[in-house]
Order: sequence, then C-alpha cells, then structure tokens
Amino acid sequence: MEANTLTIPMTLQERDEAPDELRVPATWAEYLELAEVVPYNIDYHNGEIISMSQATDLHEQLVAQIIIILGNLLNDEADYRVLGSSVKICVPENGSEFNADLSVIRGPSEYVTLPGGKVSKVRIKNPEIVVEILSKSTREYD
Repeated sequence: MEANTLTIPMTLQERDEAPDELRVPATWAEYLELAEVVPYNIDYHNGEIISMSQATDLHEQLVAQIIIILGNLLNDEADYRVLGSSVKICVPENGSEFNADLSVIRGPSEYVTLPGGKVSKVRIKNPEIVVEILSKSTREYD
C-alpha cells in the first residue's frame, strides 16, 4: 500500500490543495485502511479510491431541503428513515462504497461485515433511495 498512500493526501490542507477529483488505483483492503485514517470522505469504485472536493454551500442547501421534504413525506411511516451523508453506502456485489448526499432506509439497517469479521455500524447495504446532487464536476462520477 505504500505507493498508493503517497498519492493520497493525508491531511485536509493537502486535500484542499489537490485537484477537485482524485482517483488512485487500490485494492478493497487498501481502501478500507485509508478510509479509517484520512480526515475526509473517500469512496471506492472499480478498483479505485475516489475523492471529490468539498461541497459548496449551495450543494449543502439543496441536500438540506431534500432531507426536509423526504422527512416530511415519510414522517408517518415508522419503517422509513432519512439519513445524511456520513453513512457509507456499500454495494458488495460490485465492490463499491460511497457517501451518498442522502439516503432513505426502510426497516433495520443491514450493516457490512468487514474482512476481519467486525460489523461496521457506519456502512449499510440496504438503502431504498440514494440521492446525489449533480454538478458539472461530479456528473460523470455521481
């Protein structure tokens, strides 16, 4: 993993100085190790660690408005929960993991079991709805 670690910013300042989108080839195990130590969100898809720049305030305003709308629509549905972007969405079938802008879960969360056997309470694999706010820079990836 040493070669990949050198190409991934390890601090927020380094990340802020890097390009808006970073892609680094990596294994799932390398991704999991880095996801625990870098102080910003990274995703994993198609054998790459992916990091996008920080969201703008307009982006976050749109996310907040959609959370309010979905929360109000589902308020009387006890089986549904609206989640923000801090929970990882894991798609084990294709080896992907990402932070959606928001997601809706129906029923109890199905958590991911990590390679070492530990169940991760921050990685779920059963969202009903996944929402991404697209921009010119994230359209291809999101």
